[in-house]
Amino acid sequence: GIVAMGRNVWMGLFLLVPFGQAFPMFKVSAHIFYVVPIFLYWCILVILGHARFTWRKLLGADIIVLVFLAYMVSIIYRFPAIDNITSSFLGIKTAYYTTRFEYHLCVFVLIFYLTFSCIPFEKDKLFKVIKWGVILKLILLFIAACLGLEGEMEQSNKTLSNTLMHSQRLGMFTSFAMNLFIFTYAGAPLRKLVFNPKAITVLLISVCLILLSGFRNRLGRFGLTLIGISIIKKEYVGLVAAGIFGLCFCALINSRDTLNQFPYTVQRVLCIFPWMDVDPNIKNNGKDSSEWRFLIWRWALNPEAGYIKNRIWGDGCTIDVEQTARDNRALARKEISIGGNQAFAARVRAWHSGFIAVLQELGAVGLAIVFVGHLYALFATIRIGAALRNTPYLKYFLVYTYSFLQTFVTFYILPGSTYYFLLHLANFSFLKLFHWIAVEEGKIKQGSQEKYLPLLIQEEKAVSANYP
Repeated sequence: GIVAMGRNVWMGLFLLVPFGQAFPMFKVSAHIFYVVPIFLYWCILVILGHARFTWRKLLGADIIVLVFLAYMVSIIYRFPAIDNITSSFLGIKTAYYTTRFEYHLCVFVLIFYLTFSCIPFEKDKLFKVIKWGVILKLILLFIAACLGLEGEMEQSNKTLSNTLMHSQRLGMFTSFAMNLFIFTYAGAPLRKLVFNPKAITVLLISVCLILLSGFRNRLGRFGLTLIGISIIKKEYVGLVAAGIFGLCFCALINSRDTLNQFPYTVQRVLCIFPWMDVDPNIKNNGKDSSEWRFLIWRWALNPEAGYIKNRIWGDGCTIDVEQTARDNRALARKEISIGGNQAFAARVRAWHSGFIAVLQELGAVGLAIVFVGHLYALFATIRIGAALRNTPYLKYFLVYTYSFLQTFVTFYILPGSTYYFLLHLANFSFLKLFHWIAVEEGKIKQGSQEKYLPLLIQEEKAVSANYP
């Protein structure tokens, strides 16, 4: 397929990326890997003289990607390791395993970033390809959700009810719902959406799917994303109106004592608001979950506990092979259990906090680079989105980059790690792509807008003006 497309192979980037995002491999987002054959094929075309490379400028993104990957090289040098799959396949034995393919991912992220930076796109075809790529992404996310491949279906306290909805958290449709909401909300001004029944229906369905997930953090991510998009669209009145409507709705169902009749998942999400009279068992379940995390966070930040050895330069993205083998034997013998075991979670670095995970893996220096990267991505997303506000590109841009509107907060207080930041780093490619589009559309001025004319030509024009 790649060979058949020839110089139009760049179109495959916008078709393979959605497929990889919807269907991960080995629990790794596969879209990072799918661009590699396209990049290699383009290199062959350049060598044969049938194509060329270009370079799209976005200095801030380039510097952050370069600095972070260079720092990762130092981490790999200090803590060499291999992943357990490669170790089993090749028979290579090492003292440490990488936690989640971080070392390999550095190479693929670099190739991904170079691919979107160097391969020229045909501007007259680009919009149509991006459009169909996003539509394909929505379709694939829906299919993946129906197959149970996207998100989680977590078992919860079954004593609350005998029904399915009250015993499980359904997170399969969350990614689909988020993307669908963003695609619809960013696709038109609020004044048009309000009088469009189809759009209102889609938005309400998306919100309901997020509430049914049962995950409080997803409601928080959704709220931050909504605030960010409203800032980009300059629809502050709509944001305030949505907040007032939401509070009034919560007050209404709370005052009529009908909240206990809602599904378990909805009540668990709404227990984030302390004034909501949700089922006491559900509220205690959420409280216990938070206290469970707070305790292991205190362990991690306590120097005497010894979980983080080098707080400045980090302990690397590795886990001890022998300790992992001992834990696996203990699990097989049912001597320990994974669920609720805080000591086990601390040993395998399941901190449920990006701040602590990165502090342990990369140290304070790496954490500072990650923080700067998230702040830059936030402001770049708002700046580029504002530039594309009155163009048809806005909704496609936000589908690719909406995560930057909330990761500057959620990454540090919710589950995160170096692995997740590497995926965020790959998405810097979309910032660069749409920045280039905004420049080409004349929405962002880059450098001097006046073309340079040699002095000799300037003198000739001056003489011609004086002597017609």
